Amino acid sequence: MPRAGTSERRLFFLAEKFDESIEDCARVLELKPRHFGCLSGLGICHLRKGDERTAARWLRKALEVNPRSGDTKRIVADLEARSAFEVLRPRIKEVLAELRTGRPPRVTATAEQVRVVWDACRVKDLDKFTYYFRVAVECLRGPGVTGIARYYAMKHAGGSVFPLSRITQGSAGFELSPGDSYRYSFMLTLDEELDSAQGGLLLRSGEDIFEAVLERLTLSGLQADSGIREADLARLNKGYQFMGRLEIQVED
Repeated sequence: MPRAGTSERRLFFLAEKFDESIEDCARVLELKPRHFGCLSGLGICHLRKGDERTAARWLRKALEVNPRSGDTKRIVADLEARSAFEVLRPRIKEVLAELRTGRPPRVTATAEQVRVVWDACRVKDLDKFTYYFRVAVECLRGPGVTGIARYYAMKHAGGSVFPLSRITQGSAGFELSPGDSYRYSFMLTLDEELDSAQGGLLLRSGEDIFEAVLERLTLSGLQADSGIREADLARLNKGYQFMGRLEIQVED
């Protein structure tokens, strides 16, 4: 069967004949598996059809061929952010409810592919209630993982709860192969003492997204007089990427 040329594929697309365009791109890829135009074209066609998961898969393949394609990078980043928020919204709501009521966490296990740990301490010579957090994630096995988002749920000593979340792209992102690890830290300054915290990292392995659980930390016993000093931070932060200090005010 004759194969449509580039101009014909463009006409298929402009006429919104996405199925025909997809079929033609698939025939081209049988001959040229690293054809960037067809790989990215498949992604855009699936995106226009509303299949964002398949679109992202083809666009990531296109980036393997041409990692400098800024437009493709932006589309993939947007799709990954949207898929991450779809997972984050109900998960954050669930964890906040667990903290608010004091229920044990429902999700406590992380996939055997990774190991994740975190800890926290009070910084006693800084203003208000300042906490220093460290997080470490290690890829143990499998095809590797990419960080796409992270979230935390915090509970004040007075009982109110609040979330923190971010999409981990750019300087906050990471990719790990088996045996690799990624460590980062951050600080929070609040007007009120924290009682507890829990959270998680959203990771992508291939096309699958899963959560690496950050177990619940009890923070109410971290008294200022037994905490660390600001001068200790450089030593404690060795090997960790410091993400900054955030001062927050949460209204009940």
